[in-house]
Amino acid sequence: MCNQYQSRMSKCLYCYKEVSTGGDFHEECSLKFFRTKTAPRIDYSIQEMAKLAQQVVERRISVPGVQPKLSMSVLEDNRKDQRLTVVGALGGNYIFKPPSEDFSEMPANEHVTMKMANYLILMLFLIL
Repeated sequence: MCNQYQSRMSKCLYCYKEVSTGGDFHEECSLKFFRTKTAPRIDYSIQEMAKLAQQVVERRISVPGVQPKLSMSVLEDNRKDQRLTVVGALGGNYIFKPPSEDFSEMPANEHVTMKMANYLILMLFLIL
């Protein structure tokens, strides 16, 4: 993922458990989320992503909602590794939500909330 986060992140961005390999995802978690053993690269900095997201919102071609976000897909080219790239509003497989100046923790908060909701739904199915 974004290089500036790799040095300070030691937990998987999918399951939140420790990552011993130095990457952002366990191989198993990358397979679940991206369907590849290694996570695709993002060739943009967080600042570039935030600027792109703002431009998309201003042009009104964004994924619906208030929060700036980008529609992204995995680009498979002749190179060995894959990378995520920005695509049209409805053409992507992933939604990237960069942190904003006003609410820097909003994307992480939303992600954790969704993980908690999924866990609670699973618990309900086990109880019923």
